[in-house]
Amino acid sequence: MPDSVHNLELFNPAYEFPCMYSGFINAGSLKDVNLFYTLIRQENLDENAPLVLWLNGNPRLSSQTGLFLENGPLRIVETEGKSLEIHSLKGISWTSEANMLYLDYSVGTGYSYGDNLSSLKEIEGHIVKFLDVFCGKHPEIQNKIYIASESNIGNLIPNILQKDSLLNEKNINWNKITLGGLIIGSGMMNPKEQIFNSQELAFAAGITPLDLSPEIDILIKKCEENNSNSSISDDWWAKSNEFIYKMGGEIDNYDIRWPSSTRTHAVEQLEDYLNFPEVIKQFYAEGSTRDNKFSAWNSDAFDNINDIDILYYSNNFFNNLFSLSNSDREYFPVFIYNGNMDMKFGKTQQQKIMKMIKNNYEQEFLASPQKIYYYKSDDGSEIKLGGNYKQIGNFNFLTVYSSGHLMPASQLALSRNMLSDLISSNSLQCHKESGDCSVAEVSWEHMNYCNGRGDWVEGYCVNWKSGYYGADCSIQVLDFNEEEGKYWSQEVWSYYKIEGNSTSEYIVDSTEAVTVYTKMGDIPTKSDYDSMEKSTDIYITASKNLILNSTFTDKNTEMPIFIGIYNPSGLTVSFSSKSNQFLLWYTLMFII
Repeated sequence: MPDSVHNLELFNPAYEFPCMYSGFINAGSLKDVNLFYTLIRQENLDENAPLVLWLNGNPRLSSQTGLFLENGPLRIVETEGKSLEIHSLKGISWTSEANMLYLDYSVGTGYSYGDNLSSLKEIEGHIVKFLDVFCGKHPEIQNKIYIASESNIGNLIPNILQKDSLLNEKNINWNKITLGGLIIGSGMMNPKEQIFNSQELAFAAGITPLDLSPEIDILIKKCEENNSNSSISDDWWAKSNEFIYKMGGEIDNYDIRWPSSTRTHAVEQLEDYLNFPEVIKQFYAEGSTRDNKFSAWNSDAFDNINDIDILYYSNNFFNNLFSLSNSDREYFPVFIYNGNMDMKFGKTQQQKIMKMIKNNYEQEFLASPQKIYYYKSDDGSEIKLGGNYKQIGNFNFLTVYSSGHLMPASQLALSRNMLSDLISSNSLQCHKESGDCSVAEVSWEHMNYCNGRGDWVEGYCVNWKSGYYGADCSIQVLDFNEEEGKYWSQEVWSYYKIEGNSTSEYIVDSTEAVTVYTKMGDIPTKSDYDSMEKSTDIYITASKNLILNSTFTDKNTEMPIFIGIYNPSGLTVSFSSKSNQFLLWYTLMFII
């Protein structure tokens, strides 16, 4: 074919050169948009192999980094003499499972050229048109297609798959191919929550000492005050992360195991190589009108994108994603993965976001048991520990150990197993010899078999005996009796339940400071609560489940409120109701 790549400069002939194609496709309607791609055929030229479209995250970043630095079959190798060679990976890259299509979907990145972008909606349209033209150009690939994306671009993919875009009848060539599923790596699902919670991993890993919490809180506070929901300026994105980054000695927030210079060097090396004149010719990229033909990272490519655009796609990520799992496409195969060393968009932040979603599908997923992910080594001789995952139907959430934002770069064999699971089974599989990857039995044992007061269902104690709560059904909660009006306790932890429609004010009183936690609908814990305060005199109102320094709120709820009092000193603590009188003036104080 005219776009077939037969060789690359510096390729070591001791290795097998992959079957490879590259070139440009004009994907613009009203604009000049020439998108560059490389296609690597499945290494055995399997006619039944599916196609994986790979999109590296952030419209500033070239997807050729995926080909050379992450899951593709080519690597830039620095020899002992500091010279460069290109090697190929046979049997261990993603091309052992599928045909791989690497697309530079944003004008100005990679070799792609043309008119500048003005919205993410344009990118969405360009990807749709590209795929339709590509499918007509390569009719030999007429099987399933899987779309795999990483980082910022992950929030765009579910929207692309709506019926008014890729699934549109106008896309004649595209409709010859069946959509198999999605892979979203380290995706941006809610930028505010993810960016502002990145310090949690920094604290846990010892990069940032806890005594810097006030400084980080101040930076976050300033960002929140200076930016509304319709704006995400550089300050909104950068200040708190930049502070952590520099205070940690310029650690890489994409992978906290390494200094940032490690990743930067690899990207610069790739950009230098792909700008070699001979390489440009071999990739059929000499037609580009840009002075610098290849840009691994183009900081200007995103400048015209509206902030509202980014927020729209991010804040609607799950709405768009789960609209694909409707009655006629139940449990549409979706794999979301994160590296546990990713401080950018890591697991902690994404799990918090999923808990915020009000949807039965997601709530069922969050209640599913955790499993351990094992994978086969490159030669298939060993089963290795890889990470942990949760799943419901074909929706999978995988956390990968010893990896960062660019997970396949450091866990190639595991990522290849993950892809194989998606293609063959639509969901993550247990590769352990025993066939059991659940840790439910471990949890059941450590939760003391629910203490005989509940049923064990898929890793959780449920159907608690009346008056008992908690993960192990051991916490006894006292229903507050308004007639008695006052209770005393010397327990380290004491719990009370009050009705959500109560208009009373409640007071916790102690001679030494205690910590009071509240939560609506379930008992609070140190890690899961609605409000918290540490003091000797603490006021609570039920109607909004808030700890207050006064008395009255104006809206009631039928859901009960649970109060947890932490009293490590063991002194007497009283919990009582005040009057039901309404006061005209009140002030709320939140400490969360």
